[in-house]
Amino acid sequence: MRLRNPREAANEGITYLSEDRKGKGLLVDFGLRQNLTLMNLRKYATPVLSPTREAAAPAEAVQSFGIRTGDLNQRASSLSGGNQQKLALAKVLQPNPRVVVLDEPTRGVDVGAKRDIYFPVQKLAREGRP
Repeated sequence: MRLRNPREAANEGITYLSEDRKGKGLLVDFGLRQNLTLMNLRKYATPVLSPTREAAAPAEAVQSFGIRTGDLNQRASSLSGGNQQKLALAKVLQPNPRVVVLDEPTRGVDVGAKRDIYFPVQKLAREGRP
């Protein structure tokens, strides 16, 4: 398969999570909601953005990935490193890709966050996603 740009990769169901969560993985000046929904606008905007569906995204990610936050509307920059990484993982998994490429998904996070990150990664492997 020859891919010329990230859009083509996304259209083929391929996603990538950079080891650089602050520089390439997240929009740190945006909130959880925006970070989670921008990768999958097809789900949240048909064709107009649905505030109700978009508002549900952070609550689902917090529960599924164990993101610890006191406020679902806070900026990604105010999360701890481990919670930022969990948010970045949730973000790239939102579109339900067929192939997931993870570049050091637990780099710079504590042991508890590593455990929380490995669970969804193991689930992907059990589902047969390369």
